[in-house]
Amino acid sequence: MSAIRTVSNILSCVGFSVLLGTSVAIAQTFPEKPVWMVVPFPAGASTDASGRMISDALGKELGQPIIVENKSGAGGNIGADFVANKKGDPYYLLLGTTGNLAVNKWLTKDLGYDPLKDFTPLTTAFISCNVLVVPAQSSIKTLGDLIAEAKKNPGKLNYGSPGIGTAGHLAGEWFKKKANVNIVHVPYRGGPQVLQDLLAGLLQISFEAVGNALPQVKAGKLRPLASTCRDRIPMMPDVPTMIEAGIPDFDIRAWGMIVAPADIPKAAAEKLNAALVKAINSEKVRNALNVTGVVAETSSLEGAKTFLVEENRKWKALVESAGITPQ
Repeated sequence: MSAIRTVSNILSCVGFSVLLGTSVAIAQTFPEKPVWMVVPFPAGASTDASGRMISDALGKELGQPIIVENKSGAGGNIGADFVANKKGDPYYLLLGTTGNLAVNKWLTKDLGYDPLKDFTPLTTAFISCNVLVVPAQSSIKTLGDLIAEAKKNPGKLNYGSPGIGTAGHLAGEWFKKKANVNIVHVPYRGGPQVLQDLLAGLLQISFEAVGNALPQVKAGKLRPLASTCRDRIPMMPDVPTMIEAGIPDFDIRAWGMIVAPADIPKAAAEKLNAALVKAINSEKVRNALNVTGVVAETSSLEGAKTFLVEENRKWKALVESAGITPQ
């Protein structure tokens, strides 16, 4: 038995050495060819612009070209599904978003992939807040005014969103629950139509993405009441958060995250994380992201994994709170 145990220990050590050697080799040689960054939205969209900024900086860090490929459709699900099916291949990355990595799973009966099982989270990339706005000519000046008006006239105030399950919709539903008010959701087929009707006075309220709201706020056409994130928005430092304005535990944010397929070599994941963190936190990328209305935010590999789990839990609760039935 002693001899058998000795041989077993030797084989275990040899196996560990081989694995360690393979890991070191991957860390030293990866990447040996161009890396693909899949952006699951059309060229020219804000997420596409962010993906190209990050990819350019990442390529310089890795010493290989990053090829950006747009695979749009189904709210970002088509591109996500494409990368999910590249299991074990570290040469394919996805710029995932709140929708295809945390919300759509709870809106769709058969998504085709599991955000928590089919990807290796590499790092968060950026955070985007929504801001509660009203037309500049509105008599509503503060969040307190809005709540008072909604309680005085239940069901009379409308808020628009780009569609069922979007951040703007779920932020509104969460606000209704937390503030105990009755406001009516009006779903649109896209964000531009919401903004158009809001500016025309056909809608009273909207939870707009900062990038959409900021130009209209600067032009004096919209009045911001509060932002949905835990912390104030750097681009709108004078706008209070929902928490500061009196709604406790209100923290809803959209985000971008870089993921790879599941089961990629750990050494490759570590190298990608280090390069991505450095690229995203570069002054050039941070400033460029701010222009689009988002804030750069990175994480460790473990932090990214924890973040994705927590966000899925939160958005599941928000979807259920809104009474949305998966289709």
